[in-house]
Amino acid sequence: MAEADTPLARGADAGRIQTPAADTRTRLILAAMELFGERGVEGASLRGINELADCRNSGAVHYHFGGRVQLVSAILDFITTQWGESVPPEQQASVIEIMRAMALSQLELRDNHPWGLKALRFLERLMMDQDPEIQALWRVHFEARLQRVADRLTTLCPAVPVTRLRLRFMMAVVTLVHGVSGLTALQRTALGDVRGGRGDLAMIDELAAFATGGLLADVADPA
Repeated sequence: MAEADTPLARGADAGRIQTPAADTRTRLILAAMELFGERGVEGASLRGINELADCRNSGAVHYHFGGRVQLVSAILDFITTQWGESVPPEQQASVIEIMRAMALSQLELRDNHPWGLKALRFLERLMMDQDPEIQALWRVHFEARLQRVADRLTTLCPAVPVTRLRLRFMMAVVTLVHGVSGLTALQRTALGDVRGGRGDLAMIDELAAFATGGLLADVADPA
């Protein structure tokens, strides 16, 4: 469904999140997701979130969530409850198949929800946030999901030391989120249009290959 066709889209005339009047909480979540993704958790004002959500009550965020950190947690709940598992169920899946499944799940998140791209940009920002409370929320919402993938990769990559593999895996996670959210930007790089007419699924294959190469690369320890 296109953004203009959904009641959760930003209104074309008012420039505000449009939802049924009773769903103030969802409007605040969507507005905060968008502004946190653009400006960071500390960079977006609660007033701006209220305005984008079309809430006249200046204390709406505190009333519905209790504060900024609790609002971030609510956004993560909103995203994860509608974002399917990204690990292939087949135990024999290869590393590149696992990376492709992770990237494809993010593409589906982007395309299956009118707020999907905003969710990916929000997650990009959140992964880089150094606030201990925000980092703790990231672990609460994603540790179990990512640990399942890390365990599969440990079995599939016995030649890579576990500590190095975990480092590379988290770098791959950042790469995949950033890569999927920025697919269209690859048509306008300093080297020109490097997509070369490739569709989104072909780009997912490229991302998976890139992430797999990083996971399996043979890098000697420094002397």
